[in-house]
Amino acid sequence: MNRKSRATNDSLNDLFKDIDSIQIKSDGVHNNKAISDNIVLRIDKPSKIQEFKNLIAIEEPKKDFRCMCLGDYAIELLNDEEPQSAIGFHHGISIRCNQWTGDADLKYADELLQFLYDLGLKEPLEEKKLDYERARKSKEESNNWLMNSPKSFSNYWNEINDFDNSYFPLLINDLKKEYADKNSLIVALLRSFGTSKDLWNAYPIYESISQKILNEYELQEIIDAFLISDKDLVTRIGLGRYIFSWDFREEIKKHQNKLNKELIELLYEAFETINDLKGMESIKKIKDTANNS
Repeated sequence: MNRKSRATNDSLNDLFKDIDSIQIKSDGVHNNKAISDNIVLRIDKPSKIQEFKNLIAIEEPKKDFRCMCLGDYAIELLNDEEPQSAIGFHHGISIRCNQWTGDADLKYADELLQFLYDLGLKEPLEEKKLDYERARKSKEESNNWLMNSPKSFSNYWNEINDFDNSYFPLLINDLKKEYADKNSLIVALLRSFGTSKDLWNAYPIYESISQKILNEYELQEIIDAFLISDKDLVTRIGLGRYIFSWDFREEIKKHQNKLNKELIELLYEAFETINDLKGMESIKKIKDTANNS
């Protein structure tokens, strides 16, 4: 049996010896074979095969890593129509060969995607552009969230985006140093929780930290802090999101008496301003319950 080794360009180049055609299939590779029979691109011209070989060069890894999936595409190298090997193509940035102990990043990823695009396989480049745009928007949203959140959150950014809560007491301590009193901290947390592209579903994990800290307070404390604030739109949205979140749904039944008519109207107007139907519907249910009691 051939002994596997870390990825190298020499071993990659060896795969291309005597290769007279290349075909790329949808899905990835398993046990050195393409998963799918669906051919999405074929390369037969010798000059294009050579260009492909040059562009698929790798950054030789210093330590092993492996993508968790089997790849988006399978690159089959053929001689006289017989597959000699299959290379897994992962997310437009890395490849996997059966004889390697791990994966390898592509050295000329952008150039390779453009090469494939020009030959008619457009999806990998288009998907990468979409990924870039999604990453740009995500970064823009996280920066906006941080600007509307306590400064202490920036110091724990990696921890907030992880599932390890051991940092939590340290963050609480820093927040108490950052804010002179309890009320100003609560309002800052409400503003943070009110800054979101999607208030109710599929929002990033970091937005939950404000809610988690607010849970340390009684609802009456949160409402009292809100009432002595300037009650701006973002703060009102934050309070409404907190009160009508899924996690607080059962609690609201016990605390409904704390939501007077003036407060309910302030929250309704906030959701109405941003045309948030979920928020408006939640408040309508509270109103209906109050009218029927």
